Amino acid sequence: MNKVSNLKLFKDWLERNEPRLTADEKRLLWQKIIALYEQNTHEPRHLWWQWVAAASITLLLIVGGWHLVNNVHHNDQDRNTMLSQLDVSTIQNIKLMAGDQVITLDDNCTITCKPGQGVININLQGNQVTTSCKPGTQLMVAVPRAARARVVLSDGSTITLRENSKMTFPFSLATVDVRRVKIEGEAYMDITHNPRKDFIAQCGDLQVKVLGTKFLISSYPGENKQCVTLYEGRVNVKTAGNKSHTLKPKETLEYLASNQQTNVIEENDIDMQTLVSWKDDIIILNNEPLTKLIEQMENIYHTQFTFNRKATDAIVLSGKFDASVSLDEFMQRLQMIAPISYHKETHTIKVTK
Repeated sequence: MNKVSNLKLFKDWLERNEPRLTADEKRLLWQKIIALYEQNTHEPRHLWWQWVAAASITLLLIVGGWHLVNNVHHNDQDRNTMLSQLDVSTIQNIKLMAGDQVITLDDNCTITCKPGQGVININLQGNQVTTSCKPGTQLMVAVPRAARARVVLSDGSTITLRENSKMTFPFSLATVDVRRVKIEGEAYMDITHNPRKDFIAQCGDLQVKVLGTKFLISSYPGENKQCVTLYEGRVNVKTAGNKSHTLKPKETLEYLASNQQTNVIEENDIDMQTLVSWKDDIIILNNEPLTKLIEQMENIYHTQFTFNRKATDAIVLSGKFDASVSLDEFMQRLQMIAPISYHKETHTIKVTK
């Protein structure tokens, strides 16, 4: 079989069998394969197997769920535009932009900045990959639906991004006067104390200044309500118009963008564990209907459920549910505590009482 035929077969296979890649990702990958082909067009025939091996390795990296690195060169202005305009609702996998690299990752990964070594470490279900990065680089991570990403900044601060969220941040915090990140969506933040260097999180109309604390911040584009809930320590929150509010533990600031109204709520019985259970793949119910659990499962497992809402509303549950297991195992466990049966159909799961 000649090279042209091999190329066509390879492209057809890619189009049919790799649904996780977007059209742009397939296009970029194909451009890489064509470039590699052209480099080897004038090589002796016995080197053909090297091209096939290289193309196969490239594909295996993607199919295996690792990462796709696109070395696309942009100037700083182009890159900043890309970061600000990226719509997380249009991507299928977690994206990490680091300088000229665009890295595509599977769900629920940990990204650790190590500027002392000049690298970013990525942990994905126990597997490790490392990519180089320059100290002055501005990074961005974007998290799509039904995914989660944990970012460990260079000072040890840990930020867990919820689905449909993105964050920009510096690779090295040693080179900046203020530790500053920008967030769209929702994040749980555990910030390392540094009395000599403030930490500022910009999220929508809210600017949160901290020294060392744990808090939850939420501001999705297009939503009216923006919130900061303080779990530990102390933060100062500035809203539009430079209005300033200092929060104490177990206080929530709610800001309404439509009328720039701010309300601080003190909740002594606030359950922070319930608020941030999503970061550990845990669903917590407290005397709540099975309907709520099913709706959350649809989002987590990318699966549609059919059920009688009246029947599932009548089943009330309390407890913690581990959503890190497979859907089959989750449903088997659920059957042990709730009076239900389930049947897997082509594209849905049918739940009956």
